[in-house]
Amino acid sequence: TLEVMTSDGWFHTGDLAAVDKKGRYFIKGRLGNMILGPSGENIYPEEIESVINNIDGINESIVVERGGRLVALVHFDDNVLDWNTENQDKFLYELEKKKQEILEFVNSHVNKSSKIKEVEVEKEPFAKTATLKIKRFLYKDKKSGEAK
Repeated sequence: TLEVMTSDGWFHTGDLAAVDKKGRYFIKGRLGNMILGPSGENIYPEEIESVINNIDGINESIVVERGGRLVALVHFDDNVLDWNTENQDKFLYELEKKKQEILEFVNSHVNKSSKIKEVEVEKEPFAKTATLKIKRFLYKDKKSGEAK
């Protein structure tokens, strides 16, 4: 469409790339997903999500900005939490422990501007597009447990 095609034939995908010292290109994230930090720095949630998704037991995640804070939403593998016991003290203790472990791990592996402030756990898998990409816009303002 005219929104993504220039008059001279260039296709603008919205992908943001960088070049390393050896001249190799790599995708940092998408322009539409980029978060502008409080000091003007560009924060690419995909980079943070890559760290989160490499934690054992995490199925998928997204990072959103809410009120100037980075929040990680995570969905665990099916065998990590027993949701049938979600109102019991042991479940709540394990859930808080896992959230704290994620927070500490991620913040020790990302730069200062990409540190997350909160972890929310999603019981259900994230809603996805036809191409199986998470519908980020559904989660930006959603608090854990709210239905959309």
